[in-house]
Amino acid sequence: MRADVIYQQLTEARDYLAAYNELMKTPSNQLRIRAVVESLAPITMPVHRVLDVASGGGAYVTPARNATPALAHAKYFAVDRESVCVGAYRMNHPGAPVALANAMTLPFADATFDASFCLDIIEHLEDDDGFLREVGRVLRPGGHIVLSTHNRRSI
Repeated sequence: MRADVIYQQLTEARDYLAAYNELMKTPSNQLRIRAVVESLAPITMPVHRVLDVASGGGAYVTPARNATPALAHAKYFAVDRESVCVGAYRMNHPGAPVALANAMTLPFADATFDASFCLDIIEHLEDDDGFLREVGRVLRPGGHIVLSTHNRRSI
């Protein structure tokens, strides 16, 4: 099953979650998670609120919490445009706040978050600059954006 379409093929959150969690165990995804974790090491000031954009099932949350004391007690907020992804995130992270929303129009006030994870989303967007402006809007001054893509030509 192709990673980029499992949310289209599996419409039940429980089924999507099982496929997503298996997919995130593959060597290439484990490398991606490790790269993100390594990029978090320089963050030393406490992070209280993290926005996980296009969150899927939230595979980066636990590794991020364990990456640095600055993120250990942060509250993670998921936003995804697919209801099956939001449902899976809730299952992986019970009690976590989630929003079913478009990443180009985030439903949060300005300067709400200390950090934002934008992992493997930008290559799917037509307006990279608009997306980055929108994420910047919801980040507090001095906040952190963690961005990754597996397609460097897309940005």
